[in-house]
Amino acid sequence: MKRLSFSRCLLLLVCIIQPYCIQAQETTKHGNNLISAKDAITVSTFNKITWESIYLYHDPKCRIIPAKYVIHDIEEYLSKVPKESEYEGHIKEYNLIKKFRVNIDSLFSDFSIIGNDEPGTFIYNLGTFLPIKFSLYQDTALSMVINGLAVPTSYNTLRSTSRERATQVIESYILPSLHYLTYNFKTNEIKYMGMTVIYGSKDFSDDNSGKSELVGFIARQSLIKKFVKGDITEEELFEKADIYISDRDMSYDVKKVKLTLK
Repeated sequence: MKRLSFSRCLLLLVCIIQPYCIQAQETTKHGNNLISAKDAITVSTFNKITWESIYLYHDPKCRIIPAKYVIHDIEEYLSKVPKESEYEGHIKEYNLIKKFRVNIDSLFSDFSIIGNDEPGTFIYNLGTFLPIKFSLYQDTALSMVINGLAVPTSYNTLRSTSRERATQVIESYILPSLHYLTYNFKTNEIKYMGMTVIYGSKDFSDDNSGKSELVGFIARQSLIKKFVKGDITEEELFEKADIYISDRDMSYDVKKVKLTLK
């Protein structure tokens, strides 16, 4: 039998070991499985305090980002190829954002709030998150959540409960915006889609009582498509959707709730 040279043996060994070395490097800090859809919504609660800094305290250090400028931040995010997961699911999420880059750019280039001449505005920390989060619904189904849509509206706590306020935000901002998701993401690979919105609540008899709240909405993409086409009603979509709220008395957590339309 012909002997392999030392250099060829070394090369063969490197080829065998290299994939395992790369995999270990990718998971050094954090796992590389995508987070759950609920956690993807929970992430946005960390921006509630930023909403308060902007709309209640007018802090010039805090920024709110118009939708079209999100594209620049995504470009910056993709320019830094991760060698290891800096947070849970980092590598996979980076690859998904890269894969759907054209769709994402198209979404944010045209995203605006219905009935408002201004583009949609978002709150997020570029160093940690983007206003789009890929995750897994029930550990298997690929999901996409548009995170941190910020609206300046504050609702009167004397006239509404936290659930009533969340319902109104879904009706006013989320449902009319779902067509942006289905129009720009026609792929069947993404099984669930959703959005989170941050807004305000206030006792209108007390100017110092303002606080932020958040509502998250996620549903099967096939149902959202039917709703956008007018094949099912708001009530039918609500019945099958998962809805989470983080009210004025909650910090960085959400609770799942069942809401009904008025």
